[in-house]
Amino acid sequence: MNNQTLLELVNVAIGLPKEDWWHYYCENGVQELDRITCHHKQYELQINDISHSEKPHIHTVDLTSVILENGYTWFLQQYGSEHALELFATPGSVVRMGPNDTHWIPRQAKRSISFCIFELQTKWHEYYPKLTREAFDRIYDTAITSLIRFKMNLLSKSRVYLCGAIDAAKDGGQTWRKELTPFLQELGIEIFN
Repeated sequence: MNNQTLLELVNVAIGLPKEDWWHYYCENGVQELDRITCHHKQYELQINDISHSEKPHIHTVDLTSVILENGYTWFLQQYGSEHALELFATPGSVVRMGPNDTHWIPRQAKRSISFCIFELQTKWHEYYPKLTREAFDRIYDTAITSLIRFKMNLLSKSRVYLCGAIDAAKDGGQTWRKELTPFLQELGIEIFN
């Protein structure tokens, strides 16, 4: 998955009405988490409020995770390897795993929220119990706010050249440039005019 697709899917999650998300609680011997999820194109978008996943489990498709709140210790291991990589995934970091990558998250002091993108759609939401409205609202509100911050950080340090036809503009195209420049600068974008 490239950054453009990641940004597109972040935008989908931010713009999707609250009632279009499925939600459920999962405790299955491998992991314990609250999840809200939806489908878009070939992807499954998940927002996970995770406690732990102490047993290693393997992925059969690509997975991209954006850590939104609190961060957590994470172990990653290529299937069949004797060694695992221990890392601390901080808020704002992006972790990408491919097929045959194994991972697990030991029990943490604090729960953590992440935005995950699977390149596969599941129907897990049909088999697990639904979250309470309070849990759903808490996860949704926290995640959407964090995704907006993450999106703004993606744009930070970008460079934009303000180009556009000026032949027919009475002011030579200056007005729209003056109006747009402060907004772009607030996002941390460098302007070339």
